Amino acid sequence: MKRQGFGNWERAVDESIEQLRMLKIYHKPQALRTFARMFSFFLPPFYALAFAQLAHGSNSIGLGISFAIIISLGLSGRSCFQISCPA
Repeated sequence: MKRQGFGNWERAVDESIEQLRMLKIYHKPQALRTFARMFSFFLPPFYALAFAQLAHGSNSIGLGISFAIIISLGLSGRSCFQISCPA
């Protein structure tokens, strides 16, 4: 079966697991964490026009505001941006 290529996927899975382990052990650099924080803080105002258009199109300002809040919390929340190792 190894001659048919079934051994290649095992090696690929092993290498992927090893890369994930290395990412967990060695943390991300400080510059990447800072960029992610700035990205999550400055990005939602760029979507303000889209939220206003959503509210205008649906005749519901509450819908536009709720989408703005959900996306802002999703970008800045720890559940969406798992920058540092939780352990």
